[in-house]
Amino acid sequence: MDIQPTGADYLVSYGEELRPAILDVAWELKLNVPIEVAWRKVILEVNNWWSHCYKDGSVVLMEAFPGGRFWERFADGVNGAIYASVVYCEPPYVLKCMGNWAMPGIGQSSGVWRFSEQDGVTHLKSTGQMLGVLDVNLMKERRGGTQSLISSLARWVEQDEIVERARQ
Repeated sequence: MDIQPTGADYLVSYGEELRPAILDVAWELKLNVPIEVAWRKVILEVNNWWSHCYKDGSVVLMEAFPGGRFWERFADGVNGAIYASVVYCEPPYVLKCMGNWAMPGIGQSSGVWRFSEQDGVTHLKSTGQMLGVLDVNLMKERRGGTQSLISSLARWVEQDEIVERARQ
């Protein structure tokens, strides 16, 4: 049965078939600070080291409780972009998030940050998976972005160096 539009004209276009893929991401970092300091600076002060944003004047926030948002609040104080939702939080040891990290082509992504301490040194392990249409350019950007974030995180935690944010 054909349905004929009434009123407004419209155009529907379908592109080529896309195939989703899954990408595992994992990294580890040793931070020369106690675990409580690492948790505060990595999770609660994420705005000081998160190096990507959509708009100038944005603030990046981590609401570290189940149901909280990991998000970018635009300068107007209302609008923004949600990177992920917090699904598990056990300070100062574990934070788990799920979302699309506001990345084009990503349908769903999960990430876990695990903190442990030995002799005053915090070990931070991050693991995650991304599901979506992962093109070659996105993967190159993702790898470079992850390296940049790890470097910014370490400089903030150990040296109090606030990162200059780059727009996406």
